[in-house]
Amino acid sequence: MQTSVQKENAVRFGSWVLSISTDNGNTWVNLWALKDAKLVVDKIIKELVFDNAKAKPKVKINEVIISATLYEIALDNLQKIDWLAEYITVDWTLTNVTWEALGTGWVVGTPIRLKNKNGDNTQVSNIVIKADWTTLTDGSDYETYVYDGYTFILPKTTQTGVLTADYDYTPLARKEQIYKDVQKFLALNMFKFSNYDENGKEFGIIFPQGYNKSWIEAQFQPDDSEDTMGLWIEIKAFPDGNNELFRIYDEQDV
Repeated sequence: MQTSVQKENAVRFGSWVLSISTDNGNTWVNLWALKDAKLVVDKIIKELVFDNAKAKPKVKINEVIISATLYEIALDNLQKIDWLAEYITVDWTLTNVTWEALGTGWVVGTPIRLKNKNGDNTQVSNIVIKADWTTLTDGSDYETYVYDGYTFILPKTTQTGVLTADYDYTPLARKEQIYKDVQKFLALNMFKFSNYDENGKEFGIIFPQGYNKSWIEAQFQPDDSEDTMGLWIEIKAFPDGNNELFRIYDEQDV
């Protein structure tokens, strides 16, 4: 061996997660399974050469692109990336749930998630929570809230009986992207490409603003193929109000 590893925490292992934020980084959506992800920074170098001298070279970033093939083809996620479409959802009929089992007893302050959700991610309606067939009181025995589209029950009083939930919800029948022969501005969103080590420390790349410059090209697979359909995306960094294109941050090698 000619040398040894000087900084073991600077040796990066494992795969990465690509996420998008449509609200300036307040919340992030994981774009899930991907392959062939990479970052490419293209730069322009200007070097003036005279007959008898050279000027100091100058450099400027031409473009910065994170590219990958996505394999979880969720239309709501694709809409956030923006392929020019209009996005709509079509609701199914109202569905009634009775006696959904919530277990025996609950822990005050520990939320319980209801199994079903409304297609528009709002709170389910007509909620009735019972303990040993006795109806509990919303606001005093429990509270409700919505997170990630699901309705949660937050216990406020101690209950040791058999707990059930009745409620109504309206699921989605389908999602649609509608493409039209029009011109529009591309959506500019935040993108994050990050890796986590065994201690939960993050090493990542953030585009404060970026847009998808690729078009749709999907390879459809035969029935006996071991591969699945994927969509290639190229996220190009776009300068924000401070002229920032991207940043690299590191919690691992500190």
